[in-house]
Amino acid sequence: MLTSKSRFVVGFTGENKDEVLFTDYDRPQEQSNFYNEVTIWQAARATSAATTFFDPMRITSGSVTRVYLDGAFAANNPVESLYIEAGKQWPGQPISQQICCLVSIGTGRPSLKSFGETAIEIAKSIEEIATQTQQTHARFYHTHPELTLRNAYYRFNPPYMDEVGVVEAKKKGLISARTEAYGKEPEVEARVTLFGVIVGQEQSASMLASLERQEFA
Repeated sequence: MLTSKSRFVVGFTGENKDEVLFTDYDRPQEQSNFYNEVTIWQAARATSAATTFFDPMRITSGSVTRVYLDGAFAANNPVESLYIEAGKQWPGQPISQQICCLVSIGTGRPSLKSFGETAIEIAKSIEEIATQTQQTHARFYHTHPELTLRNAYYRFNPPYMDEVGVVEAKKKGLISARTEAYGKEPEVEARVTLFGVIVGQEQSASMLASLERQEFA
C-alpha cells in the first residue's frame, strides 16, 4: 500500500517501449512479480540509463532478463504518473481530495545541444523531452483545477539555462547562480512562502491527530 513515505521511479522498457514503475510497496494490480526482487541501485540505474551516456540496464529476475532505457522516454515529468498511481493505491474518495500538497520540481529549462554526428535523432528526441516537461506541467495545471484553485499544486523550475548543455556538468556554479536568482523572483518567493504555510498546516494537523490518538490510547 502506498504511504506518505513510499517511493517510486519511472522506467522505460526496451522490449515494448512502455512505462513501468519501480516501487518499494506492493502493487496488487501488477501482473508480474518480476519487480519484487529489483534492488534500489538497479531501479536507480534503470531510470537514469540516458542514451549515449549509459548503456541500457539489464535486470535479471529468475530466468528472465529485461532491458531498460532512460525513464525520461516514458515520463520525464512524472507528475501525471504519480497522480494516477496514487488514485490506484488510495481508492474510494477522489484522490484530489486526499492530496494536501503536490510538488513538482524541474531541473531547469536548458537548450540541449547535439552531442555527436551519429546521435542527431537521439539529440532531437531528448530536446523534445526537455520541452515535454513544461508541457506536462501546463496540461496538469489546467486539467486539475481542484488542486490549483486551492493552492495544492506547485511547480518550481528555473529558466535561463540556455548556456548549459546536457553534457556540461562543470557548469554547476552557473546552474546554482541561475537557480538562486530564480528563487528571488517575487512570484517565486510568494509561491514558496505559500507552500511553506500549506505544509506547515498539514504537519500541525498530523501532529494534533497523533497526540489525540496517544491521549485516547
